[in-house]
Amino acid sequence: MAEIELEANPNCPGPPTKKDLKVTDTSVLKAALDIVRPGLSSVNVIPIFSHFCFDGHTVTAYNDVIGIQTKYAGDIKGALHGPTLLGILNNTKAKEIEVANEDGGAKLKLGRAKATLAMLPTEDFVFELPGLDVEKDHSFFANDKIISAIKDCLVAMGTDYSRPTMMGITMRVKEKRGVLYATTGHSLARASLPKSATKHMDDCDVILPADFCTNLVKLAAAEKGKDITILFNDFEVMATTGRTSLFSRLISTETPLDFEGVFRSSTKEFTTDHIPIPKNLIPALKRSLIIVGDASTNIQAKIEKGKAILQTTGVDNRLRDVIAIDKKHPDVTANIAADVLLKIIEGDDSILFGKHCVSITRSTSLRYLIINKVD
Repeated sequence: MAEIELEANPNCPGPPTKKDLKVTDTSVLKAALDIVRPGLSSVNVIPIFSHFCFDGHTVTAYNDVIGIQTKYAGDIKGALHGPTLLGILNNTKAKEIEVANEDGGAKLKLGRAKATLAMLPTEDFVFELPGLDVEKDHSFFANDKIISAIKDCLVAMGTDYSRPTMMGITMRVKEKRGVLYATTGHSLARASLPKSATKHMDDCDVILPADFCTNLVKLAAAEKGKDITILFNDFEVMATTGRTSLFSRLISTETPLDFEGVFRSSTKEFTTDHIPIPKNLIPALKRSLIIVGDASTNIQAKIEKGKAILQTTGVDNRLRDVIAIDKKHPDVTANIAADVLLKIIEGDDSILFGKHCVSITRSTSLRYLIINKVD
């Protein structure tokens, strides 16, 4: 019989005390861990942040940015190193796993393989779900339309840690009218929420962190069909299905971004309707990326008389593409950010090129702006 023995946790001294092994379904454990694994820290500076925390009723992962907890009734009580446990479970064909808690570790039996894993005690747990209450705090149901709007905004969230107000999605609701905004500084997303989604929402102006938004969309997909309730106060936000809960802190700011002002000033140059995405635009943009490699991509776009002439210049190579475009589009010449444009556009979108920015619409409620690059 193969046996894997890992060193006992030095923080939990004392000889192991054997208990009866109890059987659990491997797929059930793996499914629970897959739900909470985004909450694991990728670094091991604070050990508990890279561990799955089991209390006999739930399993939790918390990395000081987000916390995810889901129900799991098992016999593990303590914290097991996430990558180690996942690595073992992902490399076994055993349908059942036998588990026993031992002082200083957990003993696992998967088919003919045995593993004794170091375990941190429950006393090391640092995270508890906040006591947000539907009666006292802001709350609303995140229906499919809200989840879809959040998903549409993900592509425009910033990643610059020096500008935290851009590292998430701003949700503003006033008099039952709600709008979501996201920006990288080079692109901007605006998604209007239908009144059917906001009719029970109070006025608010909050910034939902990027990790929270990304994992909320994943949670909605994983637990499709289950109602998701969002609760938040001035500092914290939580999404819960009853079985699984996702937690994060809201991003605070004393100087909210004027998204509507940016939209108004940036779209003044547009005086005509959007046109369907030209049939060959996406392949042409992809060819441009091949020419410049990983460099930030500037394409000179010259649109006139039903043609779009796209010219890309790399270090050693150059590319000139000519594609047909709706003759209703006004003549214009601009340096478009092809790399950003490619991350956003889809084949069924509508587009309008301007001297200062590119405007994209996916529906009457969703619009993107991509700022053109200046020589």
